[in-house]
Amino acid sequence: MSTTVPTPPDVAPFTNEPTLDFSRSDVRGEFEQALARVREQLGQNYPMIIAGREEHASADFSSTCPADPTRVVGRFPCGDSMAAVRALEAADA
Repeated sequence: MSTTVPTPPDVAPFTNEPTLDFSRSDVRGEFEQALARVREQLGQNYPMIIAGREEHASADFSSTCPADPTRVVGRFPCGDSMAAVRALEAADA
């Protein structure tokens, strides 16, 4: 039995990115710039989003890079059981 999951209207359908020729210096330069932009965003705090509203918790956890566990990708709230209930209720609404 397969289930079709509806795609939200603001999400483009999946397509593979074209391959890049890293032997070209301009491609390598653009790639390095993109990596630098991503690195600047690492380590931020992210809230839970339940029913379209940001929620925070008294405790959080860090998600780290598997290749470099000292690099924090982001910090996220530790949702409790009540947050899980609110999220499930919002999903059913």
